[in-house]
Order: sequence, then C-alpha cells, then structure tokens
Amino acid sequence: MLLNSHSALQEQTILHGRNRHYYYDTPPSDLSIKTMSNGHAIYEIDGGRFAVEENTYLLLNNRQPYQITIESPTIVESFCIFFPQGWAEDVLQVMTKQAETLLDDPLNQAAPSIHVFERIRPLEGAVQHALQSLKAD
Repeated sequence: MLLNSHSALQEQTILHGRNRHYYYDTPPSDLSIKTMSNGHAIYEIDGGRFAVEENTYLLLNNRQPYQITIESPTIVESFCIFFPQGWAEDVLQVMTKQAETLLDDPLNQAAPSIHVFERIRPLEGAVQHALQSLKAD
C-alpha cells in the first residue's frame, strides 16, 4: 500500500524523543531512518556499530534488530522514521514501472525486497529537507 499523504506517514511511523540516558534492544523492525541532534547515539547491529550524530543519519533495513544507547550529560534529541512494511518497495515500483505494468499487479506482489547498505550517511539535500519538513509538523 503506497501512502500518498505526508500526514499519513507521520501518524504511523515517527518517533521523536529526548533523553540523556537511553538503552533499548529492539526486535526486528521496519525499514527506518535514524537521526540525532545535540549529541549522538550508538546503534549496534549484527556486524556493525554506528555513531549517529548531528548532520548524519543511519538507514536500517527491514527486519533488522538493533540496540541503541544514548549516554550524554545533555539531552539528545532523536528523530526516527519507521516506514510501513512494503512502503519502500511500492515507492520504487511507482518510480520505475509504467502505469500499465502497475495496473497488472496492483497489489505489488512481484516487488523485490529493498535492501540498503547500513552505514552512516551525511544528512543533506533532499533527505535533510524531507526530515526537516516532517519534524516541523
């Protein structure tokens, strides 16, 4: 199901928190973007450890369990988006296929799963603007 509304995505998938000390060992979750302000958080996944700080983000795959740790003398602000199951695959299909093909498979049953390289990325350009817009709402 492709969500066509900025507010529909926001209502279902945004976590905005402020903490000095935080630890959470998560079960597998949806494809997600992790950002931090005023400090950093350590994300640990199988085979990786990432420090997410101001002006960076981490993209985690669907069904990726992780641990997050925040230890800071100041309040660290986290802003994370969890995309609903199948959302990224739907977006990819809409952007890459002809309308006729999409009409032949309206439930998107043939869509391959999205897999990203889990690494720290600079928070800039379109991603930065989209996150700022969601955060402002």
